[in-house]
Amino acid sequence: MRNAPPDITFLAGQTEQETLSRWQARAREIDVGTLLGDVQSLGIIVPHADDETLGSGGLIALAATLGISVTVTILTDGAASHPGSNTWPPAALARQRQQEARDAVKCLAGTAATVQFLDAPDGGLAGNRNLADRIGPADVYITCWRDDPHPDHRAAFFIARTVARRRGSRLLAFPLWVLTTSLPVPNLPLFRICVTDFLQHKQIALAAHRSQLGELVEDVIGFVLDKDLQRLFVRDDELYLEVIA
Repeated sequence: MRNAPPDITFLAGQTEQETLSRWQARAREIDVGTLLGDVQSLGIIVPHADDETLGSGGLIALAATLGISVTVTILTDGAASHPGSNTWPPAALARQRQQEARDAVKCLAGTAATVQFLDAPDGGLAGNRNLADRIGPADVYITCWRDDPHPDHRAAFFIARTVARRRGSRLLAFPLWVLTTSLPVPNLPLFRICVTDFLQHKQIALAAHRSQLGELVEDVIGFVLDKDLQRLFVRDDELYLEVIA
């Protein structure tokens, strides 16, 4: 059974693959060099461990092969994904999710990427927008799209936008949970890159997030990224909206 994060509203009357097809049809297909241009550094800003893999794992892997410095910033501690667990209380789950993220990013980029954790309360990111002060410079920032119907994802977008504006950097946003809604495709430049050559990297990286795949916490029912969602998010392409050019 699918277990959704708080505030997720699933589609009615259409499938998530149909929604994905709408986004893909609106996107301009380009290569990663055209998408990123002559950049030296890439900053991935995501609310939870696993969002980096689901939304931009292919881009992280591609950037590493191009010699681009990658920093992945995970904003929350992820401790609320399985509330009430006795075997995995919040502090232990937070540590586990950090290790999973390190392992996943290593699968994607080897030693070419670094990971930092800002440890805001899982589910409470909206009250921690001052985290923008702790995020370092990058030529291009990547985050989740504003319309993702999870409050932490929306907050992550606004944090990343604040950082990009302060730094005078580009901001790109990937659609994730918004693909499970009937919200329209935004009227912004939308790009589609092929990540087929790195799809296996992305699949292995996702497998590192065991706590999110139903493979670790057994004493409570919590969030599980089911097979349908894995296929929706881990595919041959990635989509990016140009938010700030």
